[in-house]
Amino acid sequence: MAISDIRREDVLGAIALLDDPVDGPEIRKQLHFGRALAYRLVHSGRFYDSKTVVGIAHGLGAGRKYLTSQDFSGGFESVVTLLKRRGFFVDSGVLHDISQLRVDRTHGRPAPYQYVVLLWAIARARAGLPRMVPFQDVRDELADILAPFAVAQTGPDPVMPWIALDGSLLWELEKPAGAQPVSESHVKSLNLAAGLSKSVYDRISDEDTWPERARKAFVAAAVDVVANLTGSEPGFLPLLQQLGLADLGSTTDVGRSPEVADAIAAVESVSNPRRMFGTRLTAAQKTAIEERAVQVTRDCLEDEFGYSTKDVGNTESYDVHATKGQEFVKVEVKGTTTDGAEVVLTSNEVDLHRAEHPNNALAVVRNITLDRSGDQPAATGGELVLSMPWEVDKGELTPIVYKYRTGF
Repeated sequence: MAISDIRREDVLGAIALLDDPVDGPEIRKQLHFGRALAYRLVHSGRFYDSKTVVGIAHGLGAGRKYLTSQDFSGGFESVVTLLKRRGFFVDSGVLHDISQLRVDRTHGRPAPYQYVVLLWAIARARAGLPRMVPFQDVRDELADILAPFAVAQTGPDPVMPWIALDGSLLWELEKPAGAQPVSESHVKSLNLAAGLSKSVYDRISDEDTWPERARKAFVAAAVDVVANLTGSEPGFLPLLQQLGLADLGSTTDVGRSPEVADAIAAVESVSNPRRMFGTRLTAAQKTAIEERAVQVTRDCLEDEFGYSTKDVGNTESYDVHATKGQEFVKVEVKGTTTDGAEVVLTSNEVDLHRAEHPNNALAVVRNITLDRSGDQPAATGGELVLSMPWEVDKGELTPIVYKYRTGF
């Protein structure tokens, strides 16, 4: 088995194994993998050595043979390429620097001020605002977003993270001549500018070098890392919403459609309520997409196949009931703004269509255009892919939630 045969599920299994407090350290030791120094896979805000993950994933897959550190004679290129193709984000080292920031702990818990300011700067970069900005120009704005995260009775002073971030790979602080180190009085009196380092700023905002998908994946990974460090803070999700960073998804969602990503986020928010999971689509946007998909499907069934149709989505476990004489078809409709490579099915939907075959169909309306500019979202266009009859088990069903009987 070549590493190119490793599946996404194998990689996720390797991550789960590495997360195990007993088995994780033991398998690292057995396979002679040391601590990662670069090219770390980012998943749910945590970092994993990419070679270790691929080595274990190879053993969990069809090859059934774990790869040791000695089996990777070449560089990281093939490993990184594989992980990216399987929908994972790999960090070259910049984002890992977030986890290495030294934060104040004198009040009994870590002060998340540096993380908040980083997210603020990332949001500025996504909005195309200038990279470096004088401190006094944004002091009040920073004070407002830092206030909900205060660890002491007094509100946080924005100058503290402004200086504390200096020296990391993510930040640049203007240096006055002869002032080493830079003090709070320097920043305030000289109105020193600061912002993301140029390389990080360009990674987020440079449209000529980085496609939108790659730029969003980088920002989503950064948000995930911060969420893993501070996600239990009650002000974290409101901060993401305020900064416009709540709809980026997660590094666990790279390569997924927004519908699938939102379904997984909903499940994970129940199973792990301490973490904050932003959704990519609002309820109104989902409704607009669903209604457009149903309309496209009904138009096709009526105009091209001669069926009479009825929208039954509010009362049945399927969406459209189509009839022609004595013939009937129960149609499951899925709408998406993506290419439709994956959709979400409930257990009821799967059970129904297994039972109703061959009097059933799956209608995927893909590449729907969603206009979010008005007061209400509007969905137009869409390309219908119709499977009629539909054999559910001919596709690939992947569970995204399990019910576990504890035996208590």
